[in-house]
Amino acid sequence: MSDSNGGNSLFDQNRLIWVIANRVADVLAVALLWLLFSLPVVTIGASSTAAYYVYLKMARKEDGYIWRNFIKSFKQNFMQATVLWLLQAAIGAGLGLAAYYYYVQETVVSAGIYAFLGGMMIVVLMVCIYLPPVVCRFSNKTFVLLKTAMFMPFKHFKWTLVLVVLFLAFAFIGWFVIPFVIIVYGVYAYVSSFIFVRIFKPYEDEIRKREGYAAEAEGRNKEKEENKGDRRK
Repeated sequence: MSDSNGGNSLFDQNRLIWVIANRVADVLAVALLWLLFSLPVVTIGASSTAAYYVYLKMARKEDGYIWRNFIKSFKQNFMQATVLWLLQAAIGAGLGLAAYYYYVQETVVSAGIYAFLGGMMIVVLMVCIYLPPVVCRFSNKTFVLLKTAMFMPFKHFKWTLVLVVLFLAFAFIGWFVIPFVIIVYGVYAYVSSFIFVRIFKPYEDEIRKREGYAAEAEGRNKEKEENKGDRRK
């Protein structure tokens, strides 16, 4: 009896090791795709959106073919993600240059402006963290998605603080361990995906509810039309 239990325990341990190893391989595979598709730089937005599309599926236990899901999201969200990425880059660069200008002035007024710009850069960072998962998860006009990514960080501020801390921690590691940037990005995006699944759930439930109401109303209208047709006959 004990031998049987010991065998089952060993089997369970081996199975757990295999599951973990398989998941690590999947996470790194997505991160590698992200890096390759980000090389043109202008495609970083679309590549990050596609990576989050796959990672969110993993977090929801909806795993599929990594390559197929990545390419699907990359193509579907390319225009929106690219426009938003270029907007992020332009705003970030503008704020960075302005902050540097006032930093070197070394006056009381410039110090105040520098602090204000620093706060603005933190807000922009929060929005940038939310944008890729928002774009890949919700279908809407580009401006609406941008507003959503600007609203959510403050609506879910506690989770936003966790996401910012995670981002800065992994960015710090990646800065000093550049050869492992793929691992750093993959682990960060994968871990943060579980947080985004939790954040998005109420909105997804509301969307499903609205779609249910819409389908029900459409069914009633169709039934009325059929009844009218029967009466005419």
